[in-house]
Amino acid sequence: MQAIEEYLRRVRGVEGLVGVILFGSVARGQAFPFPKSDVDLVVVCRGLPPDLWERAELVRRIEDSPSIFQSVWMTPEESEEQLASKAGYLLDAVIEGVILFDPERYLERKREELKRELERKGVRKVNGAWVWPVKRLGDVIELQTNELAPKIKGSMRARK
Repeated sequence: MQAIEEYLRRVRGVEGLVGVILFGSVARGQAFPFPKSDVDLVVVCRGLPPDLWERAELVRRIEDSPSIFQSVWMTPEESEEQLASKAGYLLDAVIEGVILFDPERYLERKREELKRELERKGVRKVNGAWVWPVKRLGDVIELQTNELAPKIKGSMRARK
C-alpha cells in the first residue's frame, strides 16, 4: 500500500526510532476500503516527550498524514510496561502484526520472548480474545505485574 510506504518514509527520519509494527485488519489482509478500515500501527521510539499533549503534537507534525492512520507511539520502556501488563492491543500487534521497521531487532526479540511466555502459560487466542487458562480451587498461582514488582504468591481457597 502506497500510503504505508509514504508513512514509513516520513517516520524513518525520526531520531530515536526503534521500530514500527502494522497490525489489525490491514496486517491480516482483511481490510475494507477506508473509512471502514484504518491502518493500525505501533511506533516505538526513544526520547518521546513524557507529556502526552507534547507527544501528540510531535506525532502530528511527524505523521502529517490523513486520518487513515491510527498510530500508538511509545518509548521502549512504555512498551515493556504494556507488554508486562499484557495489554490486548499490544499482544495483537507484537504476536500477529507485520514488523515494518526493526533495525535493532528489538520488536523481533519482544515477539519471540512473548510467544515463549504465552506458550509456557498456556495462553491462546480464541475468537479474537486472549484467554488465560483457569486454575482450579486450591492451585497455587503466581501474580506478577511486571519485572519491577515483587512476585506475589497466593492460593485460591474456598471461603467458608
